[in-house]
Amino acid sequence: MKVNARQLEAFVSVMRCGSVTGAAEMLNVSQPAISQQLKSLEGICGFKLFERKHGRVYPTSEAETLFAEADRMFTGLEKIARVAEGIRDRNWGKLTIAAFPAMASRFLPRVVSEYCQVRPDVRVTVESRRSRSLIDWVAANNVDIGIGLLSGEHPGVTSEELFRMSGVCAVPRNHHLSRLKSVHARDLVREPFISLGRDDRSRFGVDKVFDNLGVTRRIQIETEQSEAACAFVAYGAGVSVVDPFSTYEFDDREIAVLPFKPRVEFRLWALFPSSRTPSHLARDFLSIFKSALERLDQNTITPRTSPKGAAD
Repeated sequence: MKVNARQLEAFVSVMRCGSVTGAAEMLNVSQPAISQQLKSLEGICGFKLFERKHGRVYPTSEAETLFAEADRMFTGLEKIARVAEGIRDRNWGKLTIAAFPAMASRFLPRVVSEYCQVRPDVRVTVESRRSRSLIDWVAANNVDIGIGLLSGEHPGVTSEELFRMSGVCAVPRNHHLSRLKSVHARDLVREPFISLGRDDRSRFGVDKVFDNLGVTRRIQIETEQSEAACAFVAYGAGVSVVDPFSTYEFDDREIAVLPFKPRVEFRLWALFPSSRTPSHLARDFLSIFKSALERLDQNTITPRTSPKGAAD
């Protein structure tokens, strides 16, 4: 027994519409074409599907039984067609984003919320990962896009530089340094300093500035997360030099954020698994993410005019 899709489509359409005329209009074919498909299907099945009385068709009990299965199949096919259409139009799918903690908990939720307003049927998962583990997570193909402060020098990761930012000095709100227009590394000689952990590569640039000047800091606390460093600052435990995102949305009554000199550069990167081409959804999100960055304080975050390695 070999039933083709056109025969089933005609049968299901007649059952749904209740008439051959309605099925023909729905499928945009002639009534004789529908009748021919039904006749062929009856011949293959070996039983009547419809009783014809007074110009109308009435399904047999066998037709009702067959329709229960055929309708489920066509409903599934229709769903597949809708999903395919949604994927084509970038309105349906799943997107997994991982970012360093300060980004994942502060700035990223705003951007994801904006993205979901444009793509309400896209399911988004946001994960928080430390910079080093973030690269490994992307390389393992566990996410669609990563946002990090490290370039991802890993064969399994493709990097796209987004922005370059100047590091800032975070001090307690009522600290005597908060009255300055900017903070120099030498101003921090006697201050209790809150540093990132020794395994965090973001720390290297900060350490280099102090080492080049021969300035010895009084490191009071080490922490794995720059956002945690800002929290210690807010509680008056000391001062810190961090990327500007770590200070984002901290209340002005908690900390003062000042330009730091000499300049410490932080770079923001988009990271993609090298094993596959970034999805349209990932590219759409990155476009919205870039626009959100451009709306931030240009004195704190300076966008690159032509990001190195940027893809179309």
